[in-house]
This record gives sequence, C-alpha cells and structure tokens, in this order.
Amino acid sequence: MSSAAALMNRFLETRQHDEFMGFAADDATREMLAAIAEKHAWPAATALDGGITAAIQLMVTAPSPRRLVVDLSENPDPVTAVQMLRDACAPETVIIALGTVNDIELLRDLGRAGAADYLVKPVTWETLDETIEKAVREAGGAPGPSAGEQKLGRIVVFVGSRGGAGASTLAMNCAWLMAHEQELRVALVDL
Repeated sequence: MSSAAALMNRFLETRQHDEFMGFAADDATREMLAAIAEKHAWPAATALDGGITAAIQLMVTAPSPRRLVVDLSENPDPVTAVQMLRDACAPETVIIALGTVNDIELLRDLGRAGAADYLVKPVTWETLDETIEKAVREAGGAPGPSAGEQKLGRIVVFVGSRGGAGASTLAMNCAWLMAHEQELRVALVDL
C-alpha cells in the first residue's frame, strides 16, 4: 500500500500544481502567494521566485496551471513578457500580473497581451485572493477546454511487464485512495 500511496501523492501533487502557480520577484510577494496557496490547500511549493522570466521558462516545458500569478516588477518590457507567457501557456490559463507601475495604459496593454488583471504592488492578501477567484469566475468558472471539446477526466495507467508484477494491485489501491480519500469519481478498467 505504501507504493500506491506514493503514486497517489505524486498524482495529487501534479493535480494541485494544475490549479495554481505564482512567480514573485521579492520575498514579501512570494510569502503572500504561499499563504494564498495554503488557504486553498494548494502546495506552498507553487509560490516560486523569479518573476515573469522564470514563469516563461517553466511554462515552455511544464503543463500550465489554471491560475498563474506573475510579478512584472523587474521586467523592463512587461507587455512583451506577458505576450510571451500567454504563448507559452495553455489558452485556458488565467494570468494575473503584479507590478509597480500605476498606469491605465499599461493595464489595457497587458489585457490585450493576455493578462486577466493587473494589480499594483503593494497589494493586500485579500485583494490578490479575490482577484484570482474573480478572474477564474469571469473566464467561465473553472477554465478548461472549449464547450465543443469537453474534458472527461484523467487517465492513470499501470503497466506490468508480465503477469504477477502487481500492476492490478497498484491500480486497485490507487483507485480506492482516489475514490475514498480524495472523494474523486473513479472508474477502474483492468485488462
């Protein structure tokens, strides 16, 4: 059961990273992002250092989260950076930008570049949390595939190299954990 629990934890960690990631240019912002993540039971590890440059580098290779908060404070060309980030992310990712420039033209340019909202630092914890949730609601609830291509769920596959390898046991235990411990809808198919 310990290997099934480890696999389940890895699955849930990936699932939680799908919900939220935040990239901060300073410690105070990173701590605020970690507190928001903790409030929603997302891993605190999703609040990372590096600002928008680190976000772009990671989004090129990693799956995009549903909510992405990026700090533009140290970027000389934030509009281009947000456009690059939007190109690197999935279309359903909601991007919230943070920065130090209080300019309505910048807000409009960032909106055209793909940011759902822009907040001027210093921002309060409550304002940032409300903005993240509001942006997700306005994007159509939980962002996801378009109405034509409804996402049905996730597939987790266990493959045994020969009979008796234990793949069926692991699959059954993980399915049970997902259904009973995480209260997810699960279908188990054992071929």
